[in-house]
Amino acid sequence: MKLFKKVVILCVFLGMCLPAFGQTNGEETTPDPVEPGTRTDGPEGSEITPSDASDFKRFGVGLILGQTLLSGDEADRDTGFNNTLSGGVVGHYRFKKHLTTSVKYWSSQHDSIKDGQGNLTRSNLTGELRYYSARGVFAPYGLVGAGLYFADFDPSSEQEAAGVDSSSVSTFGVLLGGGVDFEVAKSFVLGLDAVWNHSFARRNSDREVKEAEPFLTVGLNFNVYF
Repeated sequence: MKLFKKVVILCVFLGMCLPAFGQTNGEETTPDPVEPGTRTDGPEGSEITPSDASDFKRFGVGLILGQTLLSGDEADRDTGFNNTLSGGVVGHYRFKKHLTTSVKYWSSQHDSIKDGQGNLTRSNLTGELRYYSARGVFAPYGLVGAGLYFADFDPSSEQEAAGVDSSSVSTFGVLLGGGVDFEVAKSFVLGLDAVWNHSFARRNSDREVKEAEPFLTVGLNFNVYF
């Protein structure tokens, strides 16, 4: 047993000393080569791989086609408005592999459910922060944001004759949603998202306080990156 212990101790000693001995004799260990375009800083998961470095396009613009789904009084069957096809434009900036900021303008025009009750036009200008769980051909993401929301009501001729005036409302609101991007090509990305928009208590052009009316938007995005 004593001989066995001595052998173990000797092996441990040699294992500790041999690397140092090799360095003192001119043997230097060199780090693995870093290919051009590879980021070595930043937290894990934020790196852009060498294969992506030359293809990773940060700026993007897009066209959105979709639908606005109203809620609350604006969706009332007697006094509300129809859901309608909508559209907008969006700009993107990818400042990290998993994070993208976006600025979006969205607009929709809604006819009244019953004839003779006017039209409602909704529009909003918002900023979004998107987090992508992965980048690739198929890239799901969640988003949060905030911005300005506008609503304009135009009465029908019958309502004008009855003394109903047009009105406009502006307010601040927040949004929450998610979607998925499909990379058709390095510069062309199709996207589909659903966003719940909630505006806070607001005032119309007559300074009357109005109740907030949340709404849902579903959009198909056609994005070009450069």
